[in-house]
Amino acid sequence: MLILLLFLLGTAACSTLRKPLQPQAKVNADATLLMAQQQQRQGQVQPALASYQFAYEQYKSFGDSAGKLSALSGIARISHDLGDSTLFDTSYQEMEDIVQNVVPEQSWQLLVLELSILKRESRYWQILEKTVEVKGFPEIAELQILAHRVQAAAYLQSADPAAAKRLHRLAKKLDKRLPKSPQADPDAVSQAWYALAYHYYLQSDYSQAEDCVRRSAGLDYLYGNFSSLGYSLWLQAQIAVKRQNDLGAIALLKRALDIFASAGNSALLEKITEQIDILKRD
Repeated sequence: MLILLLFLLGTAACSTLRKPLQPQAKVNADATLLMAQQQQRQGQVQPALASYQFAYEQYKSFGDSAGKLSALSGIARISHDLGDSTLFDTSYQEMEDIVQNVVPEQSWQLLVLELSILKRESRYWQILEKTVEVKGFPEIAELQILAHRVQAAAYLQSADPAAAKRLHRLAKKLDKRLPKSPQADPDAVSQAWYALAYHYYLQSDYSQAEDCVRRSAGLDYLYGNFSSLGYSLWLQAQIAVKRQNDLGAIALLKRALDIFASAGNSALLEKITEQIDILKRD
């Protein structure tokens, strides 16, 4: 009887044991990477750097090269912003080595990193030169590359309607996936909407610009990317001014002012305060 009971318990245990979709180590590493990204959104630079470095070690422990690239990209961005050229060079060179020798299909991660740095340095012509051909990439990569291209063209007062059209289609598609897909990138989708908003704003298509910037602001707020939210509010204010809604613009600028004051962005504080004073006088 005892033997039969043990057999039945063993059978029941085996029947309820589910095959895991992925190892727990992968789940843990992805969670660390997400935490690093959230910390970076919130301006917690040193904690974000530490989390990216820990995620890198986690991915390394089970040979996940794509995961290592994502972590290294975060380390490279932060080290570039901090002016730590040694850490940046080490991270970038390891990314190059991984792409060249292990996962060449992930070359887009290097390109997106390069475009991000060029944008930080206001080297918009070089962004356009590097993004002439945007084909053969995964959708999330194409979204980010096109966003950089459309925004760079807008900053240079040189619109790229074809790229903007492709980006708009991709942004809608990937935006719909955000609540469902753990691989979705809300920051990338938000940046795409912002790039489109700026493009349409300069084309005097204020209806489209307003729709896109509202989508960007909504994602920024929902996912806690408040620095980016400040820029979205600023752009909404510029659209309001073009629509002769000065009071609405002032309200939006005051909200942006709070965000940039919390972030200690003195340059933007001065610029926004000056615009508010001008609008109040008009």
